[in-house]
Amino acid sequence: MSVPDWQRDPDLGRLAGLARLTPREATCLLLDEPWWERISRRISPVAQGELRELIRRRALVDRPGRHDPSRGTPRAESG
Repeated sequence: MSVPDWQRDPDLGRLAGLARLTPREATCLLLDEPWWERISRRISPVAQGELRELIRRRALVDRPGRHDPSRGTPRAESG
């Protein structure tokens, strides 16, 4: 098995840039089914689940009403 080339492979390159994704880009990545199909052939099911959770957290990072311990108490949701 060869070592993956993160700089030349666009699918793997997206993984390397996860920390720089905006919430909108992370949401688009979660919804990119063709990308998930390609990447699922390369990583284990456990790693896929962890990756989805990591991207999901990035997508929700600036969503209003989310609890952030650094901001104090969470806002009450109106409803």
